[in-house]
Amino acid sequence: MYNEQMAKANIYLQKNAEAIPFINELLKLNPANENFFKYLRQAIADDKKYVEEISKRKELKNSLPGQRAILDILQKEEFKAEFSNFIKPYFRKGLPSIFSEIRFLYANMEKVKIIEEVLLINEKSLNEKSMFFDCSEKESPTCLLWNYYVLSMHFDRLGEFAKAIAYADLVRPF
Repeated sequence: MYNEQMAKANIYLQKNAEAIPFINELLKLNPANENFFKYLRQAIADDKKYVEEISKRKELKNSLPGQRAILDILQKEEFKAEFSNFIKPYFRKGLPSIFSEIRFLYANMEKVKIIEEVLLINEKSLNEKSMFFDCSEKESPTCLLWNYYVLSMHFDRLGEFAKAIAYADLVRPF
């Protein structure tokens, strides 16, 4: 409580450098708290430094809010690589919550195009070689199933219902 109040107060007073140690203590205690990432974002105004701060600390980079924060900031090829790495565990474990975790990215049409590109490339690679396009190890056939599922949700979100239904139908034989 003390650390959070001190972080908020320092940010309010625009003493961002003084807020960071308090925020770091909060993130050590609970790296899954999205509010603590918001405080860190306010204290570190530069996007590059913010991503570096999260990336250099394993417990932050591996937390869902940390991954989402990085995806929110990165652009183009960096976003593509990070997004590809982000979705793989969801596909491998068969976690249906993946789409709810990436929904916030649909506010940026450039990222939506990259998401679609990654999913379509994965579909082709999983169909032909049973591996993700940027990996060299074989994957379970269920990864293709989850890729179809997310493609269906993706096209549904974009209002392309015929494509959404076509991908949903591909899931049926599984």
